[in-house]
Amino acid sequence: MSLCCGACRNDIDGGFGLLYRLERAEDRSLRYPDQKQDYVPPNSAVCDHCWEVLPKEEKGIDSEEARAEAECGSEPVFVYLPASGKKNPLSGSVSLLGISTWDGDGYTFVRPNAVQSYLPLVVQIIDGMTKHARSQYQA
Repeated sequence: MSLCCGACRNDIDGGFGLLYRLERAEDRSLRYPDQKQDYVPPNSAVCDHCWEVLPKEEKGIDSEEARAEAECGSEPVFVYLPASGKKNPLSGSVSLLGISTWDGDGYTFVRPNAVQSYLPLVVQIIDGMTKHARSQYQA
């Protein structure tokens, strides 16, 4: 099985990460990927090349300020988590709704308008996953 980048649609044969759109719980808190709860937010794989297309100023590197801003805001919250790296190597798994990475604390927050502008196909994939998941629960 090959993995394609959601942005450029090419097979990924090098480094990549996952861009998640976090959902909110009933108490409005953000729901991060959670292996123990078997929860995977809607996501798309993004190759390293496409990730680097995003300007650095659009990426709020895993800071407490970026997290606090995202948690209290009303806009969609996008976070990126590398699927490999020297600092924090991650394992991955494949499920019906996508590929998920686990054990990551180093989320990079990404401004929603940047995702829309630079990675529009990724947003379409994530929207499709969300619609698919909702139709599964309504069936």
